[in-house]
Amino acid sequence: MKLQQLEYFIAVSKYGSLGKAAAQLYTSQPNVSKVIHTLETELGHPLFERTTRGLRLNSYGKAIYEYASDILKNAELIAGACSDVSYSSFHVSTYQSNTLARLLVQLYKRLPELRIEHRQGNVEEVIGNVENGVSELGIIYISRKYKQALLNILAQKRLEFHELGTARACISVGPASPLYEKDSIPYAALSGLRYVRGIQDYFSEDSFTSDNIGIAATDALQAVVSTNNNQMVSYLVQETDLAYFSIDLTYDPEAIQKEGYKILQVTGSESAMVLGYIAQKDYVVSTAAEQFIDLVRHLFSPKPTIQM
Repeated sequence: MKLQQLEYFIAVSKYGSLGKAAAQLYTSQPNVSKVIHTLETELGHPLFERTTRGLRLNSYGKAIYEYASDILKNAELIAGACSDVSYSSFHVSTYQSNTLARLLVQLYKRLPELRIEHRQGNVEEVIGNVENGVSELGIIYISRKYKQALLNILAQKRLEFHELGTARACISVGPASPLYEKDSIPYAALSGLRYVRGIQDYFSEDSFTSDNIGIAATDALQAVVSTNNNQMVSYLVQETDLAYFSIDLTYDPEAIQKEGYKILQVTGSESAMVLGYIAQKDYVVSTAAEQFIDLVRHLFSPKPTIQM
């Protein structure tokens, strides 16, 4: 497989036409057709279906599209990598979190010359980024019941998990929610709400089981919207009746109020969500990484700072 094949595939996907894609790629339509055919032969599966409006990705093509896009983006980063090492850099992957975004802003204020690259994803994506060297650190939280499974998987990949603390479950709601004036909610009432949640994976799809808050998220929590876009989550919580399920850490109530939502404690359960960072085995983290880890660790301080 060649980068050119992926480039042609993305172009055809975007324009829905071999001719339009050829024009954008400054080549001929037969050449584009040949490259796409070769790619489909190598993959052993067609990527497009023909419609009255042109070519459209089939289900397999849609699955391949995101991977192809990522490969091309990373290839551009490699090609454009600067040889000047006068600036230090910090590459980190995290789960979806406004809090971690704020902490990265704090880190930048401390180290304005630092070049920060932040990626967001589910647990499996964060692990993959650290394993492949895309990110120096990966910040995640998982159900304690899955911790040993996580450690087993990381050991096979020569990665390590460093626990920073534990927190209880909470939900975020906005003014449109009937719960907005409340301060807490019993776990038994969670099944009656509608939620926005992040894209699920092995570690998160059943994180909130009876071992933690008494219900199975995949069955009982009605996830109306699933997204890996943090801003989308914020907008939905602020402007609709959807709730967001997360973990509760120390926070700044005024900052939360300004963002248009509030935090409700989940009562009647001793949930145990573990937050920590992933790094390669025996890896000595950079100074920037150390400072970011300290900022995350400070979330567990008795003094209020920021809310997840």
